[in-house]
Amino acid sequence: MEAVFMKCQLASWRPPEVISPLQVISLTPGELVSDRRRYDQYRTIMRSCQEDGLFMNQGKHDAFFHCLLTKVFFTLAEDNLLISSALRVCIGPDCHVEYVMTHPKFRCRGAATNTVAALLAQSRYDRIHIARLYCDPAKVGFYTKLGFAAEETFCR
Repeated sequence: MEAVFMKCQLASWRPPEVISPLQVISLTPGELVSDRRRYDQYRTIMRSCQEDGLFMNQGKHDAFFHCLLTKVFFTLAEDNLLISSALRVCIGPDCHVEYVMTHPKFRCRGAATNTVAALLAQSRYDRIHIARLYCDPAKVGFYTKLGFAAEETFCR
């Protein structure tokens, strides 16, 4: 399986011009687990992405999810329903963006753009220098619009 390594220099990062008016929140994994309704919604998004073949490594997700330096960002629909999420794992002055997921019913509406843009804005505020991620080659355009640049392509 081919993957692309991308990074975003946060000192020069600017938010995308088009951001939908959906609300974005962030929680620690502990806060998410203690809010049963939101945690159930998060698991629903994860299951739907697994069914679509977009999310396959449950063990890696669980390891990141339980890391103390992880923060989860969510985009909410008008009825407070979680519709998109992304994990941020801080490693020194950098962070990794992992598991960007959007519920199938809400794809192509700006939810993932909002989620990742909020994650990057908060990361810059938190004085993180570089955001990194690995993505499918088909997603390079999406992440490029958010300020990431492709560094290398490799097979996993």
